[in-house]
Amino acid sequence: MADQQAKIIKQVEYYFSDRNYPRDKFMQETAKKSDEQWIPLSTLLTFNKLKTITEDQDEVVAALKEAPNSVHFQLNESGDAIRRNPAKPIATQEELDQRTIYVKGFDPKTINVDTVASFFKEKGFEPEHVQIRKQFKTKKNKPSAFVQFATPEVAKQVVDTPLTLDDKDVEMHMKVDYLEMKSAMRNEYRQKKKQDQEEAQKSKMRETVTAVMDKDCVVHLAGVPDDTSREDLKDVFEEFGEVAWVDFARGETQGYVRYKTSGSAAAAVKAVQERETEINGSKPEVRMLQGEEETDVRMCERE
Repeated sequence: MADQQAKIIKQVEYYFSDRNYPRDKFMQETAKKSDEQWIPLSTLLTFNKLKTITEDQDEVVAALKEAPNSVHFQLNESGDAIRRNPAKPIATQEELDQRTIYVKGFDPKTINVDTVASFFKEKGFEPEHVQIRKQFKTKKNKPSAFVQFATPEVAKQVVDTPLTLDDKDVEMHMKVDYLEMKSAMRNEYRQKKKQDQEEAQKSKMRETVTAVMDKDCVVHLAGVPDDTSREDLKDVFEEFGEVAWVDFARGETQGYVRYKTSGSAAAAVKAVQERETEINGSKPEVRMLQGEEETDVRMCERE
């Protein structure tokens, strides 16, 4: 097949491809004007890409008649109209993704559809479609592209074949695998960002709590009988000062008692230890919290 014929067939095939035809509103609207979805060939000759190849309708007709059976278009017998081949159902996006790969390793200054397509053709693989990826904000080219092949098997073969460009390995993944990988990376980034924000908030809260709180106000208890209640603890410890807060749940064996003023916690710990005070028949271990331990407990009150 002559080079000119091949270019014509390739361009018309793109117009009716799974990637373009379902999204081309003009072609869709034009096809609807015919009960059998025919589009005048003269209409295609107004498309810029085809016009750059030829504006001769007879040349186009002659080329399309030489097209292989695998193409997605169908020329009518008179050669003056064309349509999407009814025998080839339009692929879903999921089906297209299954035969598309992600490739990275091109120069963003020179990358384009032709350079990417030519790269794979030289390696023995014929792309059906090439989409150059763009920077979100600047819209400048990235050094990567999505490349669609005829079948998932061909796409997998491409990915499994080590390829180099300018003596450097080309990075390739199946598109679905790449998208899953990027999704996982984005989720990890969002989670880390959230954690960093939470840590920053906690750090700020810690500074605030440390600056305003009275120190040496918290007693920690361990070995408390599991049938003990908050009221039981309050009854024991309010002897040594006004209790502001009791952190304890029935069934637990440890908890905290905070006093409103400094000094009470130290007095309570000393007295309970010296008296060997029992709570519900058991002698708990008690100690006064200081520094970060006390700050951590006080922060729990604010959460």
